[in-house]
Amino acid sequence: MKKEVSLIALIVLNLVVLAGGPGNSWAWGEHEVEAKGNWMNMEKLVQQKKYDDAVPKVVWLLEHTPDLNVALYINAIKVYEKRARREKLASKRMALEDSVLFLYDRRVELFGDEAKVLNRKGKVAYDYLGEREGKTDELFGLYTNIYKLNGLQTYPENAARYVQTACKSYLNKGITKEMIFQVYNESTQVFDAHLAAEKDQKDIERIEKYKSYADQLFAANVEVSCEDIQQQFGTRISQTPDLNTAKIIVSLSVANKCYSNEAFVQAGEYMVAQGQTNYSLQKIMSVVYVKNDAPDKAKDALRKGIELESDSTKQAAFYLEIAEIEKSQGNKVEARSNALKATELNVNLKEAYSLVGDLYFQSSNQCATDNKVQSRAVYIAAYNMYQKAGNTNGAAAAKAQFPSMEEMFLYNQQPGQSVNTGCWIGESVVLQQR
Repeated sequence: MKKEVSLIALIVLNLVVLAGGPGNSWAWGEHEVEAKGNWMNMEKLVQQKKYDDAVPKVVWLLEHTPDLNVALYINAIKVYEKRARREKLASKRMALEDSVLFLYDRRVELFGDEAKVLNRKGKVAYDYLGEREGKTDELFGLYTNIYKLNGLQTYPENAARYVQTACKSYLNKGITKEMIFQVYNESTQVFDAHLAAEKDQKDIERIEKYKSYADQLFAANVEVSCEDIQQQFGTRISQTPDLNTAKIIVSLSVANKCYSNEAFVQAGEYMVAQGQTNYSLQKIMSVVYVKNDAPDKAKDALRKGIELESDSTKQAAFYLEIAEIEKSQGNKVEARSNALKATELNVNLKEAYSLVGDLYFQSSNQCATDNKVQSRAVYIAAYNMYQKAGNTNGAAAAKAQFPSMEEMFLYNQQPGQSVNTGCWIGESVVLQQR
């Protein structure tokens, strides 16, 4: 019963098509009966994937009813694409490929919808013509046109081919460096637009694959200097910033280690402001701020990085960097606090203990009192930290400054007693002699 219903539905559908349903226009030509017969046979063969058997029907229809309906070209392209994939003889395969490309163009000529049709043509054009001699300009022209017509709706694979053909044209001195930067910028916008709209993980991975391919092509074929980045993007990011431009600047700057550029700083700050940042960018920004004598901005960048990162080892590294900056600013309490936070997150981060030891050692004058034994207690505190760090040199230097037996006797104190360092350190230590 189900088979009978399906068969009836198919017959009704074909009758509607042949009669010219709503929104359809069918030009059957002078041999209407034969045309309809060939059409129905061709459709059936395509549905059955008997593409070789469908060819004579396709040829007849293209010859006698070229403006039959857009559906003719959809089916004809499918037939020739499938046959081209299976053909092993190069000359025959190239002929079939040329037929596919011709049919795409003919479809546009007869039925319009150029943007959509060329977008589809682009998916096969490079595979067909990319290795043929003298086709670079033609292909670059095609993908340029596809982008102009489709903009951000350009298929990701076509955006990658846009960059690829631009690179070839650039190497052949067909376009300038400024032009290839523009192509790269436009293609990156396409990838980002698709990634923002896509939710399916497999499709996201597919788009990212094309984006990575385009990035690699650009990096391999275009020599980029820090000056190029500043010249190409500096004005745009300062006057009319946008996320796409910022991402390109950061990507190119990271690849070429162009961190001193004003464009990079502005781009990085824009990405952070837009919430488009990560641990790595925050780390780079902190280094740039330190070099630019902006320690407070550097600390803010590191704190943001800690918020973004769940890996305790990486968080610890950032706390240690904050401690280093606080130390350079003379903020000893804050430096110690951040260093000890680092050790809580990563017990193997011995440098943090050394940093605290340095803070204590360098505080001897600040923490000096009339009691020389208590004054020298800061060195014992420093020694303890150096010991935790495994810093033998630091420990030896601190031990050399321990109070002597004479000093302890003078102040009525002896080894083994507990003494508080006082001052900002505020630690109790066990007296030892040097």
